[in-house]
Amino acid sequence: MTRTPTFPIRSTAFAALLLAALLAGCASADLNRKNEKLDKSLSIFNKQFESKMTDNVLPMIHKDAREKFALDSLEFRERVTFFETTLIDFRYYKDDKEAELTADGPEEGFNRAVAKIRYRFVTLPSNQVRTAIVEQEWLYEGEDWFVKPKVAPFLK
Repeated sequence: MTRTPTFPIRSTAFAALLLAALLAGCASADLNRKNEKLDKSLSIFNKQFESKMTDNVLPMIHKDAREKFALDSLEFRERVTFFETTLIDFRYYKDDKEAELTADGPEEGFNRAVAKIRYRFVTLPSNQVRTAIVEQEWLYEGEDWFVKPKVAPFLK
């Protein structure tokens, strides 16, 4: 009686499971990296935006909004002073549908995010402190995040 060794079958199954785990780990790492890039971009943009360093953030502006932002930012720099900024809501989207949130973050494939931010600011010539809630749209293109900022609420 000849016995067929089970070793090759077990090692093949083990290799397949190991490969699946590695691929899942890589997908999770890519998702985390994408989310970390978004957090970093959001932070850098808003710190420089609130400091009125608008020329520094031009590369972060989405190509469809860059020219308008460059024009509006001249008046913005001269007239607006920020006092307080608070992130009050954040939503992730996969295409046009809201992405599912898991314990690890948003579902894989999310490519858009909307940050809802409350600003307290003054717009010259007034000296009255005003509050506005503004939605910042972030789009993932290529390997980077780009924002479509709204300057108009600060210039009213």
